Amino acid sequence: MNKKTIVFLVFLLISFVTLDKFRSSTAQEKVSEGKIGDVKYSVLEPTKFTKINGEGWVLMDGRSIEGSDLFTETGFKTAYDAQGVFIRGLNLKRDVKTGDPDGEKRLLGSYQWDMVIDHKHTFKGTGTGPRLGGDYKGNGVALQQMETANPISTNGDIPTSGSETRPKNIALYTYIKIDN
Repeated sequence: MNKKTIVFLVFLLISFVTLDKFRSSTAQEKVSEGKIGDVKYSVLEPTKFTKINGEGWVLMDGRSIEGSDLFTETGFKTAYDAQGVFIRGLNLKRDVKTGDPDGEKRLLGSYQWDMVIDHKHTFKGTGTGPRLGGDYKGNGVALQQMETANPISTNGDIPTSGSETRPKNIALYTYIKIDN
């Protein structure tokens, strides 16, 4: 072999070794990704999530986290239970008219019950007599009560009434990093 071939082979060998070390360090960084207290949404179920993201992450399902790094740092005894609820950012300095009406009174991790803003519906028409079980007299007078056997729908296809008030949404797993 000539000198150029040997230099090329040595260069190639060093490149492969460097690339292999880079791949190993990248994989290690991925395992240790995230800091305690970080929250992640994921489509991965817990076993797959842990395999890809590493140890230290748990579902936010209300479980005890005493003894974890997050407990040591914050004193939180449980991972907040985010199952089936929306996460809402703390209001801090935002005007309560454009944010959370509880404003700065909200505590980190506090649960907020369902609420529908106080409102009224007015029905206009030209008919007389009761309609939909109410006290409908037309001319813009609001119904006193309204009872129906079937859900009311705005477009005739998709019921818009049900057991809760909610925006359109998708369901994901919610994880929190509790240990480094």
